Amino acid sequence: MRSRRRSSQHRNTLLTNDTPFQIHDFDGDGKNEVVMVRDFQIQLLEGATGKVLKRVWMPPAPVGNKGQPYELNSGDSMIFLNLSGKKGRQEVLLKDRYNTFWVFDNDLKLLWSGTGQTGHYPYPYDFNGDGKDEFVIGFALWNAAGKFVWSHDAEMKDHADAISIGNYTGDPQARPRVYICGSDEGLVIISEDGTLVRQMRVGHTQTQSVGKYRPEMNGLQILTANFWRNTGIVTLFDPDGKILAQEELIPGSSHLQTVNWLGNGQEFAMLNANTREGGMIDGQLRRVVMLPDDGHPDLAYQVLNVTGDARDEIIVWDQDSVWIYTQDRPFTGRRLYEPTRNPLYNDSNYRATVSLPGWKP
Repeated sequence: MRSRRRSSQHRNTLLTNDTPFQIHDFDGDGKNEVVMVRDFQIQLLEGATGKVLKRVWMPPAPVGNKGQPYELNSGDSMIFLNLSGKKGRQEVLLKDRYNTFWVFDNDLKLLWSGTGQTGHYPYPYDFNGDGKDEFVIGFALWNAAGKFVWSHDAEMKDHADAISIGNYTGDPQARPRVYICGSDEGLVIISEDGTLVRQMRVGHTQTQSVGKYRPEMNGLQILTANFWRNTGIVTLFDPDGKILAQEELIPGSSHLQTVNWLGNGQEFAMLNANTREGGMIDGQLRRVVMLPDDGHPDLAYQVLNVTGDARDEIIVWDQDSVWIYTQDRPFTGRRLYEPTRNPLYNDSNYRATVSLPGWKP
């Protein structure tokens, strides 16, 4: 099943890096705002109209930052955090590439800043259950008060790509761990106290997704895809970093977004929308679902539940059209798998996709 919408825009510039732009209910009033960096200003826009509600100048660019031709920083990416304990995430972290980050409140007041090997995109997690986020940026952990807790930046020679944090073991008593795709450093696993648990050098490990790829196993599995020099190598790990499967599947990298296609607790991962080299793979790294060769665009894809039955749809697009694929039959069964995913805000070209188990009658 598909629907199609034509676009009047053609040949827009394609970006593969993040831009400092997000949509989020930043002030907790139940309505979304747009937060973005434009003209060297952090701008807060009313979501319904685009009206500028507030704007402040970006911080100065770091002195001696090579390749920086501007006095002010232009921003690289942004992520919303809960550092105050208020309802929702009402602080925002802005980073450059790859040295400095700044934290602002929802009035765009600068609270504090930090430096380090910032990598591509941070990951927030409430380790101590106090209602405030700690966050990992690069190979380092910071707390909600701006205190530097621990770091492996100095010993890691490449930067951090996708990061996730969680207890994926299936044992509710186990403590969460940090899982970092460390580029040429491979998959790096760190405990919450900063102990390096395991490092698996499987190539330039770029993207990461976490899901129920093997229902017969306890807990969840971590799927990674390589980039640069060894592109297309996909590796499935258990929560301890043991390799369960590895194949060279595609000529490029992939986000490997988790797909709840069947609704029975078995998740797949999406490679891309190409009719020959794409499709969905299972926990054995076999292609199990392919999109039809019907002329659909295959520039980019997104996995979202847009029809409301808890199963996912596949949205594919290019500069000219958007197509949506869904299942060809209704779900039949006693209960339907309904995993909890990353929020729709804090989107990034580099973020890990995390799919936590859940069911609905």
